[in-house]
Amino acid sequence: MKSWNKRHVLILGLSRSGTAALHLLHKLGSTISISDTTKSDTIKTITASLPPVKNIFIGPQTPQQLDGIDTIVLSPGVPLSIPILQEAQQRGIPIIGEIELAWLHSHLKWIAITGTDGKSTTTALLGHCMKKAGWSSLVGGNIGMALADQVGQQSEGSWVIAELSSFQLETIHTFRPTIALLLNIHEDHLDRYASMQEYSAAKARIFMNQTAKDYAIVNADDERINALLHTNTVQSEHIYFSRTKKLSQGAVVHNEYFTFMNDNHAVPILPLSDAGIRGVHNQENILAAIAALMMIGMPQNAIAEGIQTFTGLEHRMEYVADINGRVFINDSKATTTNATIMALQSMTQPTILLAGGYDKGLPFKKLHAAIKKHCKHIVLFGDARYTINDAVQFTDTTIVDTLDEAVHEAYRRSAAGDIILLSPACASFDQFKNYELRGSAFKTIVKGLY
Repeated sequence: MKSWNKRHVLILGLSRSGTAALHLLHKLGSTISISDTTKSDTIKTITASLPPVKNIFIGPQTPQQLDGIDTIVLSPGVPLSIPILQEAQQRGIPIIGEIELAWLHSHLKWIAITGTDGKSTTTALLGHCMKKAGWSSLVGGNIGMALADQVGQQSEGSWVIAELSSFQLETIHTFRPTIALLLNIHEDHLDRYASMQEYSAAKARIFMNQTAKDYAIVNADDERINALLHTNTVQSEHIYFSRTKKLSQGAVVHNEYFTFMNDNHAVPILPLSDAGIRGVHNQENILAAIAALMMIGMPQNAIAEGIQTFTGLEHRMEYVADINGRVFINDSKATTTNATIMALQSMTQPTILLAGGYDKGLPFKKLHAAIKKHCKHIVLFGDARYTINDAVQFTDTTIVDTLDEAVHEAYRRSAAGDIILLSPACASFDQFKNYELRGSAFKTIVKGLY
């Protein structure tokens, strides 16, 4: 391979990660071209403040854009199946992602976190524990900042804590984290993957370059993960966590404590009731973080302080307001059926669920049992509203078009003591650019009820 200062690199998709890659490639002296389907006026505005590039291709991609290209850096939102990338593979042009680029030019130790649900919370929790303990770390990837233009600014000995989606893992090649966490595998992104096996295989790539010196932190309660470990060669040492099982080694719930088991010796970390975040799903996230932090040698009292003082993420089971005895909770980040089920399982009061959005081809029928057990009413909105209604077959249901209508309808049907929970079980792309904007809109609408 040519050295980076002699390569012509095509950035395909000028997303947040593509912009970070551009900054790093500019520092490396690469010749850079950009291809993006964004409208020309938008892309010109974006690139005006960026380092200079050789070519900017706007609109549909063509094979001619590959002429003279040595490497492609691909945005995670762009599938490998599109024609220009098929042509690139036939020409033997390497296709990498921004995470691989960051890894190749990093001298730091990495903790990588993936899973269908909980990865943002676990990533943020790990970063919080590091900060509280006075350890140097950089948090990014699929959460917060892109990493390519940040890794070179950290001192030797720092940790990179990277949340990674299945899309990002598709384009790693040599990436090797010291600690790799796989939290769970549930139905998701079935609009992009042909099967659950294909989706699971993308998640498993997080382990593919690890050696016996590294650690794989995995959920012992997840059947798909256990099956995956049986069918894939994972060289790293397996460290399990479990909310329900007894383990001789790993992170567990024991006598109402978050506990690390070390050769059957129980090391209590923190009472369950002292954690700064609540819910059964967060117990799993905390256990995964404990396992990772114990493996890198953080003292148990520092781990406990971090868990106790971490109050969670915006848009993830976030308290919004109490209006006339009705508590509003923003769980906009719940973009899968399993995330919504876990949210409902955490409810201890009568609940009105707001669900709906962009349909990713998920099995909404799975919601039925949790809705029947925990909900007094549900309000469905967005493109998937009728699909969800047909799947869950819940008697006390109202169907509306928009989130604004859903909030007002839920409030109208509620009583003092109720929880009104936005936990959509869908992506936001039908009405909002991302789940953050959906969650912010929810909070704005709720404040308008005062």
